[in-house]
Amino acid sequence: MTLNDFIYAPSLTAVLKQNRAAFSVRPTFSDTTDILPEETDYFPDISTIYAREVLLCLDATPVVAARSICLPSDAYWREILNCGTQSLGSRLFDGKTEWRRSDFTVVYQHCLLEQRFRLPENKMIALRTSLFEYKSQKLLLAECFLPALKAFGFDE
Repeated sequence: MTLNDFIYAPSLTAVLKQNRAAFSVRPTFSDTTDILPEETDYFPDISTIYAREVLLCLDATPVVAARSICLPSDAYWREILNCGTQSLGSRLFDGKTEWRRSDFTVVYQHCLLEQRFRLPENKMIALRTSLFEYKSQKLLLAECFLPALKAFGFDE
């Protein structure tokens, strides 16, 4: 699969699980925290959000860094995000949840998510964001594609 096809795949989990390498999820943060300035377009006038941050790994090597955020008071999305080492994709695409998803926004420039994951500046390939909505509740998902993807057959 090309890297571009992967970036636009609806479920990264589904694609990564098809790879010959072992897929795993490494949670790095799950709690209430400050919103990042680049997230305020989706959650205006909010300073505190609930965030779940994970690294999606192949053979224990991080290939995607992901951050999901919702309002701290949002019980629907917080229940979905409370999934430990299970991938968010396996929860979102299990057919049991009802939501609408926006189109992807993909950028190829430095972002604050790189700092959250302590990545060397400009070491990401791309960042895609999408907004999930259930009734009036929103979940923002940001996924940072890492150069290690190329070692697992995702070519440009």
